[in-house]
Amino acid sequence: MKCKKETYYLDTVVEVQSEYERKIIADQSANIKSLQRDLKVWLSNSKEALGA
Repeated sequence: MKCKKETYYLDTVVEVQSEYERKIIADQSANIKSLQRDLKVWLSNSKEALGA
């Protein structure tokens, strides 16, 4: 663990993972937005069906 701390290994791992996630989000932004819209519709439909 000492070596990992001295070389900022965990910081590097987190940054690399974060960059991968940012890239996926950027590449899939249209799909994500579409899913968000669908989720709002599904939620609204569910509330209406349940009389809420």
